Amino acid sequence: MRIHGATDNDIHPPLFGASQRSFGLYRGLARRHDVRVLCVVPNRSPGAPEERAAGVALVRRKAWYTSLTWRAEQMRLLPHFLAAYAHRARAALRVADDEYLCLFLGSDTPFNRQGLERLTGAVLPALAPHGFRLLVVGGIAAALRGRREPGLIVRGATGEITPFLHAADAGLNPVTTGGGSNVKLPTYLGAGLAVVTTPFGLRGYRALAPWVEAVEPAHFAEALRERPGGWRAGHDQRPTVIEDYAWGRLGERLGCELERRLGHAAAGPAPRPAREAGGRGA
Repeated sequence: MRIHGATDNDIHPPLFGASQRSFGLYRGLARRHDVRVLCVVPNRSPGAPEERAAGVALVRRKAWYTSLTWRAEQMRLLPHFLAAYAHRARAALRVADDEYLCLFLGSDTPFNRQGLERLTGAVLPALAPHGFRLLVVGGIAAALRGRREPGLIVRGATGEITPFLHAADAGLNPVTTGGGSNVKLPTYLGAGLAVVTTPFGLRGYRALAPWVEAVEPAHFAEALRERPGGWRAGHDQRPTVIEDYAWGRLGERLGCELERRLGHAAAGPAPRPAREAGGRGA
């Protein structure tokens, strides 16, 4: 079996506790499996780009770390790789560290256009003078072609949304119409963002209610003015209830339901159902 690992430090030679534990585990795995480990190392790391040690194939890739990232690591607020990634993503968007970046992610649909109009017509003008930026990503950006108002950042449809999720502080879901659940909501939460949504936008996700702020569109600016922080900003663990909305788990539940309806025996234990609201999930 081939096993891929990743660390945010150099694990060989194992000079300190974290690298000793990591390298020890990978070395043990390599006795019976093909093990490759990606090590994201400081730019001045002397290690070879590729090396094999005790049966473990090590691949080192260098990354620059800014002073802000270094301070975050020293205060144990964020692991190096996450802080550096988020900082680079914000820098690419020309968003300052003291600015609050709100993300609206969506396809070009009538209900998303209506929600976007609320954000650009009322929320952004009220907050832009106070260091707030609005990042619009996806097909919905077509509705803003040619717009250049202060605080607005526009990016079109893309197959890679992760950099935008890491750059943002909050995810917005201002819709009041539409069919089905809004997938952007658990996507925001999975990335650790604060989430401000309409009560309508929370439909289908009752179990996620404790981790979002549900307000009517007229109160979005008020809710954002306090600069809410998600679980990532608070350096907390991801709420386990969010895992129930991962595509893999949803697919597993769909497979079990198909087996039940078609009369086939399930191949394994049924996955856990999505939790309902009533606490911060255990």
